[in-house]
Amino acid sequence: MVPLKRRKLSDTGKSGGTNTSGETEPSKFPQVVVFLLERKMGASRRAFLSQLARKKGFQVAELLSEKVTHVVCENVSGEDGRAWLRSQGGGRPPPHLLDVSWFTESMRAGRPVEVLDRHQLQHHITMKGDGFLNS
Repeated sequence: MVPLKRRKLSDTGKSGGTNTSGETEPSKFPQVVVFLLERKMGASRRAFLSQLARKKGFQVAELLSEKVTHVVCENVSGEDGRAWLRSQGGGRPPPHLLDVSWFTESMRAGRPVEVLDRHQLQHHITMKGDGFLNS
């Protein structure tokens, strides 16, 4: 029986990403470090999006760290996203907490797009007694 090979984990401290062959790709955008929140996204989708981002020249962190500038979430409310971020410990400036729409627009543009209000994770919208919406 042949022993299984251990899979190499990418080093988030490097300036580039690691592709599936283990080669380091240079980062085109050193000022942006993306962390894809796996919760509700799933491991296979996260792996696919991470690989895509690295091919486009983005740095993708496997673990949340002080270097992370953008946290990308899918199907997560603003409340849940902020609660998760608080649970990870503070002491650092909070990264942008973004919907996956920022990520897809950035991949389409081939560069990090400006963070707009529509990219920010939003609070649940509730109906007030007077019929007006409040976020």
